Amino acid sequence: MSLTLRDIDYFLAVVSAGGLAQAAAKAVLTQSTLSKAVQRLENDLGLQLFEPNSGQTRLTTAGQRFLGAARNLSACYGDAIRVTSEMQRARGGLLRIGFADMTRAEAVADALSGLLRAHPKLRVRMRVGQSDRLMIQAVRSGELDIAVLSTNVEDANGCDCTVFGIDRCRPVVRAGHPLSLLAKVELADLQDYEWVFAAPQSSIWRALNAVFASHKLKSPRVAVQAETYSNFHLTLIRATDLITLAPLASLRQVDGADLHVLDLPALQLPRTGVVMTRAGAAKSPLLIAFKDAFVSASADD
Repeated sequence: MSLTLRDIDYFLAVVSAGGLAQAAAKAVLTQSTLSKAVQRLENDLGLQLFEPNSGQTRLTTAGQRFLGAARNLSACYGDAIRVTSEMQRARGGLLRIGFADMTRAEAVADALSGLLRAHPKLRVRMRVGQSDRLMIQAVRSGELDIAVLSTNVEDANGCDCTVFGIDRCRPVVRAGHPLSLLAKVELADLQDYEWVFAAPQSSIWRALNAVFASHKLKSPRVAVQAETYSNFHLTLIRATDLITLAPLASLRQVDGADLHVLDLPALQLPRTGVVMTRAGAAKSPLLIAFKDAFVSASADD
């Protein structure tokens, strides 16, 4: 067997683009070049990767199973190249950081500022504001070196996770909201109002929905859906009758004079802060330094 990484990358390009013609146009290569690469790969493996007469758009069962291994192999090779390049340049390198937990902006900035001072040639690519689900996928596939999230560790198969803290959310409305005027608020009272909240796939949504279900209440109605939590949620509820769950870390950072925290212990849901890297990936010195500095800065918050 004489597999080459180039042929594997060409195979991945065809799968990602959805076909031979699309991949050729995107990669500025001839269809013949890509077709021959796929054929070599199939000959080396002794497997048919694409369905016959599909224009190389539909994977066979064998192709689907090989796809995961091919992605891991390509990502591992990319890791090795980055680590080697970093060592050769000594004080330089590239860090690709995903950042979904906006309440940790100060800790991320503290960690990065120290690293940039120590490594003047360091270059950083930030991915901000995507959902936890997309960030985890990007870490698994090797598109990101590290991600800072608030999610359940159980959602992060294929990732190495370091928990850096646990925050708790509070249900919040504007000052003067009808709920803020009640002497005692019950969970059922919230059913008349809509929410600004995270996507249904998120761990915090599942936790919120489970609380309502355990009290035999309908799922909260989300009027405004956001991929991740940010102080935008608080800005919006100040001008509406919407409800949100705000982390304590966020509430400490804003002027809360025009906000009202509802006294509902059932909705004091935990948010687990997690730093994720790809399981089994080579960890460069810069990546380790950023992770350690971030965890330390988070502990000081």
